[in-house]
Amino acid sequence: MINGNSSSIQEEAVRTDSNIITVNNVEGQTRNTIIMQTASIEEKVLPTTKLYLEKKYQDCKHTVKTEVELPVEMVNMTKEEMEENYPDWTIKEFSKDEIVLYRLANGLCNEHFVISDENGVVVVYRLDEDYNKSLYEKTDIYTEYLPSQDINRLKEGIYVYTVSDLNSELENLE
Repeated sequence: MINGNSSSIQEEAVRTDSNIITVNNVEGQTRNTIIMQTASIEEKVLPTTKLYLEKKYQDCKHTVKTEVELPVEMVNMTKEEMEENYPDWTIKEFSKDEIVLYRLANGLCNEHFVISDENGVVVVYRLDEDYNKSLYEKTDIYTEYLPSQDINRLKEGIYVYTVSDLNSELENLE
């Protein structure tokens, strides 16, 4: 029952589609009423939203996804605001719970290592995005006790991917 301005008229409302209601009154008159959405709730970044950066490295073809601390300035941003403020990233996922930003990166990911001989001791270097080496570990493995085949491999450098592969290779040298 819908009340009119001055008198009460019996009407029957029938929803014909999601935005139009057809109203039939007792006198047989029909009128359509268009329903318009007047408010929407845009999803925004919360202080509790988890932020992940996903990079695909062009040289090694590996994809690395890491969780990082959410910058305070991101809180309350919409997806559109994120796109405006971070144009170098593609928004892969966006919700109040989780955001994943994605981009291509040059070079290698940070999971590449080279094992080599340095002054008779097996050492491990981590390779950065630009192939620069930084000392990762100096082992207690002395090359003088290794077979000649392993010594030759170490002189050339044994390249491995992941810490797991690195540990496996080091165990094989012990």
